[in-house]
Amino acid sequence: MDTKGLNLLNNKDVWCHYKKEDDELINSYDNELYILYEESGIIIEGEDVKGIGGKYKVKSL
Repeated sequence: MDTKGLNLLNNKDVWCHYKKEDDELINSYDNELYILYEESGIIIEGEDVKGIGGKYKVKSL
C-alpha cells in the first residue's frame, strides 16, 4: 500500500487517535510513525516536525 501522500513527514506516517489496543497493529507496521493520542498533534515547519499536546511518540525502525 502506498502511504507516501505528499511526504511532508520525511518518510514517516501518522497514526491518529492512538489507543493501547492499537499496539499489536502498530508493531506490525513497516514504516516509522508519529503516533498521536486524541489530545495531540504535529506542526510541520519546513523540514522540522514538532509534536504538540504533550502526548505523542515516534515509532522508529
